[in-house]
Amino acid sequence: MADDHTTEPTMLTVLERINALGKELYELINASNEKASKQLDGFGKQLGEFNNRLDESNKQLGEFNNRLDGFGKQLGEFKERLDESSNLLGEFGRRLDGIETTLESMKANLSLIDSLTTITRHEFVEMRREFRQWQKQIKEHIPAIQ
Repeated sequence: MADDHTTEPTMLTVLERINALGKELYELINASNEKASKQLDGFGKQLGEFNNRLDESNKQLGEFNNRLDGFGKQLGEFKERLDESSNLLGEFGRRLDGIETTLESMKANLSLIDSLTTITRHEFVEMRREFRQWQKQIKEHIPAIQ
């Protein structure tokens, strides 16, 4: 504090003033350090929580990836079965084609047999007459056989 008799500050008042300013500066630095420390602690806590969430996300992604791998394997097996079914259907189709060809051949043969066995009424009457003659001849020869 200033002396009443002089307007110039004494060395003691200057030192007291410097000391007071030093204390204020120390308190400000201390408060600032405490605030920064609390902020860093909060940031560290948030970073830890974020890291935990990131770990959980990575775990879930790993599980999802495993499920995708399983699904891919199932799709591969399904494709193999589908290919096998396709091959079997192709073989079945070839066999049906063979059956169709056989049936067409049989139909042609039946048509030929039908045309060969179709006789006219006149031919039938003639055949019946011949049959009766054979029958008569057989009956005539049977008593001779006994």
